[in-house]
Amino acid sequence: MSASPLPFKNQYRHRRAAGDRACWVCGKPTFEVLTHDDVDFFFVCMNHIQDPGFCTATEGGVPKQYALHARMFALREAKHREKKRQERTQAALAGLPAAPSRLPPKRAG
Repeated sequence: MSASPLPFKNQYRHRRAAGDRACWVCGKPTFEVLTHDDVDFFFVCMNHIQDPGFCTATEGGVPKQYALHARMFALREAKHREKKRQERTQAALAGLPAAPSRLPPKRAG
């Protein structure tokens, strides 16, 4: 079975968020976000944005656009596929009948 294509490309825009969250790589608080048209986004600190092993700037205007290093994009792709797999699993489980919330009483005898 072949993998379905991703709904986004390796083309992220650099934006600044209103609130901080942990960096996707190191966990430090950051306001910097790499986003792709509301389909994929993640918080990443400026140290990683400026690291050529993480991403490189591409031709583009404002906001600045970046392409992730192949290994980093593979991690984002794996995370997206795992999320979709979990959603399909939850949807399949939702269609099953519910288990009883408590066991029936034991019979005397």
